[in-house]
Amino acid sequence: AVARVGELTDGLDAVVNNAGIMQTPQRTTVDGFELQFGTNHLGHFLLNRLLFDLVVARSGRIVPVSSLVHLRAKGIDFDDPMLTRRYSPERAYFQSKLANLTYSFELARRLEAAASPVICAAAHPGYSATNLQFTGPTGVRSLVYRVSNLFAQSAEAGAVPEALAAAGDEAANGGYYGPTGIGEARGPVGTAKVNPVARDPEAGARLWALSEALVGETWSI
Repeated sequence: AVARVGELTDGLDAVVNNAGIMQTPQRTTVDGFELQFGTNHLGHFLLNRLLFDLVVARSGRIVPVSSLVHLRAKGIDFDDPMLTRRYSPERAYFQSKLANLTYSFELARRLEAAASPVICAAAHPGYSATNLQFTGPTGVRSLVYRVSNLFAQSAEAGAVPEALAAAGDEAANGGYYGPTGIGEARGPVGTAKVNPVARDPEAGARLWALSEALVGETWSI
């Protein structure tokens, strides 16, 4: 994919990390990573690393996409990041979404320290009606999400925070944007609530080093 992008353009205005899966049974990627951590975090880390020069060329933006449920994560399990010893679909999802935001703040710190023209601004879509909620969960969980989607905001509304982070003048390096209504599930877009764990520089540095080791790519900005 990176090679193809390089054939098509000499610069990128924004890279939005919107790929995601949610609350799957315990599975691994073809590289052996826990499926949700591998898809939601590691794949984006590697993609951003390999596309970074194209983003620099346009003084562009990187937009990690987290979730309001990152607030429910207690932290990243650095001793067992693939959760092989104690897996649950919810725990793995919460951890992957906390990783998105922890990584976002760490990248923003590194960009600022390097006086880079690139900014990193994260976003979350609130609770939006997409197939994310029922293509991963199984059984009763899937049924519950199918019903709850009837009351969710539209996918188009959920895309607004990502569009703001990618192109809005008000988006800042290290910012995090999402709906500001009840429970941050819907409503006007503004600054979103952050789990304090995500702002921990030590956790950010550990996650960065772990990600480099797992994907086999160093990233010095």
